[in-house]
Amino acid sequence: MSIDYYENNGIRKGVLLSRYADLMKNWINDEREGYFTKQEVEPAVTNESGIVVPQLSKWERQSIPPHVSDEYRLVFVGFRGYLQGEMTEIGDQTLSKEVEILDRLIAT
Repeated sequence: MSIDYYENNGIRKGVLLSRYADLMKNWINDEREGYFTKQEVEPAVTNESGIVVPQLSKWERQSIPPHVSDEYRLVFVGFRGYLQGEMTEIGDQTLSKEVEILDRLIAT
């Protein structure tokens, strides 16, 4: 396994937030598909594939009730650890807001 290298903490934080945003988009898309198809959620995010860059349509979507499948709950738990580690490494406590969001989603 290779270790990521970052020129500075600003770049490191940017990569972290980009990964976080992509994770949230994948979760929303996958849960939404499961809601409408009435099928079990199959996360696009896995340990093997990592976080994929989701393809979103340009059209507004109808809202659905918030839901976190068991599969995404596990993904969120893993990402939370990564987020906290990066938060410590770059010394940026403002990222604790994202940790709180993940905690709420994990508890859902």
